[in-house]
Amino acid sequence: MKNKHTDKMTELFKIRNRESYHMQELIKEYKDNESNVIYMEILTIEEHQKILDEEIQEEMNELQKTESDS
Repeated sequence: MKNKHTDKMTELFKIRNRESYHMQELIKEYKDNESNVIYMEILTIEEHQKILDEEIQEEMNELQKTESDS
């Protein structure tokens, strides 16, 4: 059970890190172009990262619960 939660958290962190890198690239591009499309994409990534953060927290809570039950 522990590995299931650890694997899920690892995958969520990987996704979040990729998105963070992509967002940094978009921010650089936005500074050059000030495009509304780029700005909207940045906002979309920010919202998705909030969701990922919640999922990561839920997995951490489940992992802690599993460890305390052992």
